[in-house]
Amino acid sequence: ARHVLRCEGGDVQAAIEVLLGGSLETLEEEMRAEQQRAAQLEVAAAAQQQRQRKVDRRRVLGRYDAQRDFDAEGGAPPPLEPPRLPYAQSRKEAVGGNRTMYRDGEAVYVKGNPKQESKWEKKEEWDGGSTGRVKTKGKRGPGWR
Repeated sequence: ARHVLRCEGGDVQAAIEVLLGGSLETLEEEMRAEQQRAAQLEVAAAAQQQRQRKVDRRRVLGRYDAQRDFDAEGGAPPPLEPPRLPYAQSRKEAVGGNRTMYRDGEAVYVKGNPKQESKWEKKEEWDGGSTGRVKTKGKRGPGWR
């Protein structure tokens, strides 16, 4: 009865007509066929799930396959070399930029070279102009002396 009701889409009147008007052998055959289809769908779903598990396993093994398990082998990992950098000199020197200072197209100074004399014009040092006593204290008013 559930099979017929399911086949008729939940319509009770149509299910009753099929049950009373049809032969039992036909209904039994339809029910067996539906059970076989359900079993085939279950088998197909299980096979699909097993294939997906295989694909996932291969993906994980492929991802970590290049890594050796040194603990399992009983050894230590080999010593690592320092990474190769994409510039000829050290990173600090490469990032520091041009160390030569130019004025009017002529190299006048190299940064970081303490022994080199600078070709910049030497100017007289300014002391800030604070020589002697400040005589303008009276402009602040009484009480601020």
